[in-house]
Amino acid sequence: MIDFEEAFDIVLSRAEILGVKRVPLTESIGCVLAEDIKSGFDIPQFYKSAMDGYAVISEDIVQAPVNLKCVGEISAGKIYNGRLNNGECVKIMTGSPVPEGADAVVMIENTSINFETKMVEVKKPVCKWENVCLKGESVKAGDVVLKKGTILMAPEVALIASTGKKEVMVYKKPEIAILSTGNELIEPGARYEYGKIYNSNGSMICALLLSVGMSPVYLGIATDDEKSLFDKINAGLQSDMLIISGGVSMGDYDLVPVMLKKCGVEKDFHKVAIKPGKPTFFGHLGRTLVFGLPGNPVSVFLNYSIFVKPAIDRIMGKRTSLKIDEGILISDFENKPGRKNFIPCFAKKVNNIYEVSPVRNYHGSGDIAGLLYANGFMIVERDITRLNKDTKVEVMLWRDR
Repeated sequence: MIDFEEAFDIVLSRAEILGVKRVPLTESIGCVLAEDIKSGFDIPQFYKSAMDGYAVISEDIVQAPVNLKCVGEISAGKIYNGRLNNGECVKIMTGSPVPEGADAVVMIENTSINFETKMVEVKKPVCKWENVCLKGESVKAGDVVLKKGTILMAPEVALIASTGKKEVMVYKKPEIAILSTGNELIEPGARYEYGKIYNSNGSMICALLLSVGMSPVYLGIATDDEKSLFDKINAGLQSDMLIISGGVSMGDYDLVPVMLKKCGVEKDFHKVAIKPGKPTFFGHLGRTLVFGLPGNPVSVFLNYSIFVKPAIDRIMGKRTSLKIDEGILISDFENKPGRKNFIPCFAKKVNNIYEVSPVRNYHGSGDIAGLLYANGFMIVERDITRLNKDTKVEVMLWRDR
């Protein structure tokens, strides 16, 4: 049995970038840039109106009200052929190019027009360049707008699109196979049989992977016999990562470590000094990473958070670390020493510090319902037997509330 910190380092040492690929921009969300993105032109590319209104020469309306002659209209995507002279204005729509000679835009609500005479009354003065987006104010031609290593979310995708690119070079996402094991398991939707358990781990792992932009390959359930396990493990080893839940403990039917060895998987570690999740297995076959997780769902959730997700991040070129915050325990807590303990907790930020409360009525690693009342894990080191109220503690949050 090894310490958590050593296990974590081993996992990351095996998680290698798989390479790069060019993908459509619309499919790049959640990916990591494998190149710098430069703009070949200014953004905006021209002086454009930030409002619906009238393009004017600001010196004409230092004082208001004033009447100007409307000499044209610029609808979206159109331009005004000509130069604006003093005493004139042009009706303009948001995003349209400001005509030559104009240096401000008056909002439509600050004007009124006589349609017969085409005279526009401007009721409020404007300053030079008011309500105008200046050419190149966001990005200059040749600027690096996003650097290699940037995680692409919606704003980054929009910025790349504004440079005219429709494809982008990113680090490859790993293909991840999921396998559940156990004679007792049946899939959700199947008719219930007494003594059986609906397979929650398969759905949970799929959901966790989908939430970070992965496309999981679900292999279903392997029964506790060598042929079923051998066939499905071999199928999973064709992917970049294989996540197995169940069958890694010391029971008579916990055959996963044995079958992994028969399939050629090299063990990196089996058993970690953590609670829950002690029986965790990790190994590899070539560049394929294999996680054997205990069958209890809280153990699966924790192991995904502290091992699987960091490995995915490393493979995709992201900076990898566990986000640990500091909090204050709001009640006494008794701890069973011997393993690093991850206790479901609820942490609420008060006066810029988290107040941490372990989930009441939590019934152990099989109690997936207990996570509904938590937003993180409180971390207690292996040699601690008791924590008093107001003690500083570490928390690893997975969602805000």
